[in-house]
Amino acid sequence: MTIYKRIFVLLVTILVTAVINTTKADMLDVDYIYLAAGKGDIDYLSRVGEYNISLETTNKDGDTPLCIAARKKNEKAYNTLIKAGANPNAPCTKNIAGYGEFQEKTMGSIAFGGG
Repeated sequence: MTIYKRIFVLLVTILVTAVINTTKADMLDVDYIYLAAGKGDIDYLSRVGEYNISLETTNKDGDTPLCIAARKKNEKAYNTLIKAGANPNAPCTKNIAGYGEFQEKTMGSIAFGGG
């Protein structure tokens, strides 16, 4: 293999590694968990433990991902976060109108195999 081919292979390897690392960095972006909770990105939320992101972290408004899911009345996202270990009694839940009813309805669907 000539020196030029070796350099080319090395450069391609570096570029591919950079693309892979950028994708991982995007998935590890702590702010994305709030967007995922709001829009119901169940695939991401179900794997959040792999990214070592705390479920108790809060955004600038003091909301945890669970509170965002509850505010949006997104039962699937809420259930996924509960199963992942999110605290259903986080302080931000006190600021959600109708949270108790939503929690009872959602927790009931978990008990019966839903969500």
